[in-house]
Amino acid sequence: MLACLPGAIYRDPNTDTVLIDYDRCINCASCAMACPYGVIRYHEDYTAPPGKVVAVKCDNCVHRLAVGMIPACVEMCKTGALTFEEPDVAGARKTAEVARSVSVGEEAREVPGSESFSLLNALKRAQKAVNIR
Repeated sequence: MLACLPGAIYRDPNTDTVLIDYDRCINCASCAMACPYGVIRYHEDYTAPPGKVVAVKCDNCVHRLAVGMIPACVEMCKTGALTFEEPDVAGARKTAEVARSVSVGEEAREVPGSESFSLLNALKRAQKAVNIR
């Protein structure tokens, strides 16, 4: 935020979200060069004045949150990989899910396009086959 020469980038005190004031953005790209995450891009945005190229980044869908909706990326995520919940709640849920999978012997839920639990599931199937006989 300090890299923004005209002061267009600010942290909203109510949501703690870093936002960009498109009326103040002068398209100097200093924020993009300074951003350690590489998330700031430059293009026209529907919230900016028509025809103006501005710095654009995720705003956590503050306009959706204000009306009780979840962020668009979470809503559209087909694999369920994205969630919108408090970090400690998400951590507890995932820990319980993995613990249940390992201790009860049920197969871990596969994520499409991922091989993350394939070895674990193959091992569980082999153990079940040995125990059945």
